[in-house]
Amino acid sequence: MRGWTTYATVLAPPHEPMRPSWLCAQDGMAWPCGVARTQLAASVHPADLGTTLVAQLERAARDMPDSTPDELYERFIAWTLEPAC
Repeated sequence: MRGWTTYATVLAPPHEPMRPSWLCAQDGMAWPCGVARTQLAASVHPADLGTTLVAQLERAARDMPDSTPDELYERFIAWTLEPAC
């Protein structure tokens, strides 16, 4: 069942950020939302995922100057370090 969920999520419309708010264009959640995280993990080589997200974090930091470094880290990077279920 896990494979089906991942497969179905990858085929869903991409969950892209709307700038400068960095909310998901599909569901209005803080980007990267849960679906975007799944899509990113499935479409970006694991070795490149961190680099990709750091680049997005840097853009978001410019767009959202009131966000703290800790908030941005939790939102963009921390989830990549969690063990897979």
